[in-house]
Amino acid sequence: MRVFIFSSLIMLFIGCENTNKTTTMNDDSFIAIPGGVYYTERDSFSLDDFEIMPHPFTNAQYKAFTDATGYPAPLHRRNGKIPDSKEDYPVIYVNRDDMDTFLVWLNSNSDRNYRLPTSHEFRIAALGGEESGKYYWGNEELKLDTSLINFDPNENRPFDKWEKYLKPAIWGMQNDFGLYQMAGNIWRLISDDLDPEMATCKFRIETHSSNKRYIMGGSWASPKEYMTLGNTIYNSPGLRYPDLGYRLVRDPENANRVKKNRNIAPVMNSLGAVSISWSVLNSDKEDIRFNIYRLIGSNRAHSGFKLNYAPLIITSSYPDSFQIVPGTRYQYKVTALDKNGIETDYSEWIGITSSEEQYPVIVKFQPLLVKGGMMPVFADLEGWSRRGCVIRLDNDNKKTSQYTGIPVQLEAFSSTGKSLWRKNIARHNNIFGSASNATFNMCDMDGDGKDEVIPLLQVGDKNNLAILNGMSGDLLYKTPWDPMSTDFSRSSTRIQMSVAYRDGKIPEVITQTGNHKNEKNL
Repeated sequence: MRVFIFSSLIMLFIGCENTNKTTTMNDDSFIAIPGGVYYTERDSFSLDDFEIMPHPFTNAQYKAFTDATGYPAPLHRRNGKIPDSKEDYPVIYVNRDDMDTFLVWLNSNSDRNYRLPTSHEFRIAALGGEESGKYYWGNEELKLDTSLINFDPNENRPFDKWEKYLKPAIWGMQNDFGLYQMAGNIWRLISDDLDPEMATCKFRIETHSSNKRYIMGGSWASPKEYMTLGNTIYNSPGLRYPDLGYRLVRDPENANRVKKNRNIAPVMNSLGAVSISWSVLNSDKEDIRFNIYRLIGSNRAHSGFKLNYAPLIITSSYPDSFQIVPGTRYQYKVTALDKNGIETDYSEWIGITSSEEQYPVIVKFQPLLVKGGMMPVFADLEGWSRRGCVIRLDNDNKKTSQYTGIPVQLEAFSSTGKSLWRKNIARHNNIFGSASNATFNMCDMDGDGKDEVIPLLQVGDKNNLAILNGMSGDLLYKTPWDPMSTDFSRSSTRIQMSVAYRDGKIPEVITQTGNHKNEKNL
């Protein structure tokens, strides 16, 4: 091992000009980590080659982002300025939302793909080429010293005294890869992709980051137990702490893969295998080929193991029968290959729990129906290319019915079957006694990748055409619904709605209000 202590830092500058993809980071600053199959005491995992920063991200580097975008500065900035002599210290007081915005900015202005490391990548980088160890430097307790590793040996460092205890980003012990602070100084955000269908105590997952809740490495305020290799703790994605920051990883230059949602879907077949299918996109070439990967469990922190021996040609499905164990959770993804056999993009992960049933339930939507019928409409409420569901609950509002006092309602569910919201949309009198007149549709109206809900919505005593947030049910827009121009007495009403792209680009809502009798005169 090598020990270096610096009072200053050679900065990795981020520059931005008014040209395409000009935000760059010093190509020589990242350390290349070889991929491969790795083993722990309990399992094995596979990683692709990746590159990692040699130290935590600094105040000066993060300031380039806030200056360029106007994004709010971290809490420890004073009047927007970095504290004196702290430019080369790790940026702190950043959370998952901050990272989302930062990475979108960085990647949209760069020719490389930057992200946070997974727990497996962090662990392998910390080992510095060694196979195992209690600490990233091995098993030697003597090196667990505050002159080498910044931690709280007596467990008495006040949380508000970060300026006294925080060290520069280049400080202390390097491992054999040349990486600083793989334990201590600050906790680091990691980006394990957890299977949302297996998440508990979460009824709504607004963003991918909201399902990523773990940090690694320990900090200046942590006791020595948190310095051990691979130590990971739970941390709410919205919290900002004086001992929490991050470091970046990126794909190698010759393997700069992008993510493309392909609506990958698995299901058990009659032979006890998992049949996986996925979408071929309009942007794919005619000679598109695929690889398919699998891992076991609900944590998608590694690359998975390839199932196919040769690239899959002219197909978008694959039967996996390799050692399928009933009751086990499996995750799948596919990657596309170019003509040289280089993987160019990768799909989202999708999970399935194997079953002895031929057609097991993949997801269940269970509305709280009071009485009467219901109508489901499926749409991508979350933006993950996975179908959620909005169900109209008639509550016995039907023609010639007596009003039960319960209006027609909508109840929305996530793609994992979690109830999102429930909303009254129309009373008996406003829909001519029939729930079928409480029409609704779903469409991505604002282009953000998430479908909105478009119902007839009663507000006060008036009917409106409304647009609701698909994830929350919040009212985004409303306009008065055109009244019926024919008579009301003994009329068989017809209220309908559709979405059309009249110019081929922008969705528009078209409504119809009338009665069946008028059809004879059309």
